[in-house]
Amino acid sequence: MLNLGFSFARRFSKYVNGGITLKLISEGISNVSATGAALDAGLQYTTGELDDIHFGVHIRNIGFPMQYSGDGLTVKRPAPGSSSYEIPYSLRAAKFELPTQFSIAFTKDLYFGKMPESKERFCKPAHRLSLSGSFIYNPFIENDYGVGAEYAYRERF
Repeated sequence: MLNLGFSFARRFSKYVNGGITLKLISEGISNVSATGAALDAGLQYTTGELDDIHFGVHIRNIGFPMQYSGDGLTVKRPAPGSSSYEIPYSLRAAKFELPTQFSIAFTKDLYFGKMPESKERFCKPAHRLSLSGSFIYNPFIENDYGVGAEYAYRERF
């Protein structure tokens, strides 16, 4: 199995970041293999008085159908009317698509503690608690929901 990705990301402004990844996929077993390509793309937006609200969307595995092929799909069967002569038959594998996935996430940073004495315009307190939630749409299996929390002290621990 080989997955090779080429990525590009860019900051469009102080508040908007985006990126794309082109993936080349190759997988095989014995004498059967499949090759394909897919695209991932994501966008993140940050806002709020202290840049404390984060919103992101991501789509994954947009691509072309893949299909297994190779000598491993060839079988030999007796020729009609003959028990000693065999004819090779090539089986065709059905095309399949990589499971496309769409996700959306939201995070809110909560700041606690005394504001540090600094001349910076957006100086943040020493304690941060980030609360987040996410939704992942899966077309072939159940959708996923997630929640999370992160604590940081002076953005170092």
